[in-house]
Amino acid sequence: MKIKFILPQNTNIPIGGYKIVYQYANKLVALGHTVSLDFVIDNNLKIKMLNRNHSIIRRMKDKMFGNPISKILKDSITWFDLDSRVTTRFNIFEDEILVDKTTKVVGTAFWTAFLVERLNIPDENKFEFIQNYENYGIDSPELVDQSFRTKVNKIVIAKWLKDLTFKLSGQPSDYVPNFIDMNDFFLTTSLSERNHVVTLLNHEAESKRTKFGLEVLARVKQEVPDLEVKLFGAYDPVQKLPDYVSFYRTPSLQYLRDEIYNKSQIYLLPSVREGWSLTGMEAMASGTAVISSDIGGVRDYMFDKSNALLIEPDNLELFVEKIVYLLKADDQRQKIVLEAQKTVASFSIEESVKKLLSALESPIAFKKY
Repeated sequence: MKIKFILPQNTNIPIGGYKIVYQYANKLVALGHTVSLDFVIDNNLKIKMLNRNHSIIRRMKDKMFGNPISKILKDSITWFDLDSRVTTRFNIFEDEILVDKTTKVVGTAFWTAFLVERLNIPDENKFEFIQNYENYGIDSPELVDQSFRTKVNKIVIAKWLKDLTFKLSGQPSDYVPNFIDMNDFFLTTSLSERNHVVTLLNHEAESKRTKFGLEVLARVKQEVPDLEVKLFGAYDPVQKLPDYVSFYRTPSLQYLRDEIYNKSQIYLLPSVREGWSLTGMEAMASGTAVISSDIGGVRDYMFDKSNALLIEPDNLELFVEKIVYLLKADDQRQKIVLEAQKTVASFSIEESVKKLLSALESPIAFKKY
């Protein structure tokens, strides 16, 4: 099968949605499929680039050194080990996409649904891989709802997105859950040897609630004086950090697993929106108990009081209470962790690839429009 993923322009910053696509690409070429990745500049950024340079620029995108926007576009991927058999084309415009009528084309951001819909290929080969409800940080959020109504086949990563797709478009969708590679994340430090350490993701997106998480942990510190916090992420800290918080920028996979997750008792996940929280699965696989907002992006694999603790979003008092409780209740923490490890082990890339290939071969929603 020939498969082309359409991704937004490449900035070479670790992003969960990109990682999932890269992992699929590696696995698919290993199975003998032909896979290509086209990183396409969206029209809004294209307009900004052209206006700033005062001329039509196409072949000289890589020479626009005077354009701050262009400087963030990268022509390589250094944070993920992409298989050399995967073909890549970086930061191209829509009309530079090369595709034949037998290729399965999969968009990966809301605006790529419109792009895929416009391609001159059979309808059964047009797909949108829906990883979140992306109506944030854009000038016209109503376009996101419109993207769900495009005449392309929908593949969703979470059940809440399957429900949302049907609500917005009346279309059924193929459910292909996310996964975790248990060769990457596993136990390296026993559960009984961990100190009072809580880990938190640092992110510039308000929906991730990093500031809120730090506020929660400041309150926890008052009740657990030896608390240490490990903050990590691809962005600089959102605020000045107290001395009990250590920050790790873009840690390697090994360091994230061994020195952050595996040194922590709890992973705090205070987000109010996640398509599917990959960090939650990573923490669970690494023996870290997760205390999370009760949102759609975790409910496919987190179950309250069984393998995690789920809290009403933005409920500061309850977050503080549950973190303090779990830091002091070792038996309950370890019970939750052991159940969590069983759960995440069932979400394998092998099973997800089978479901993805089935969806691409025979999409549930296909019909002649």
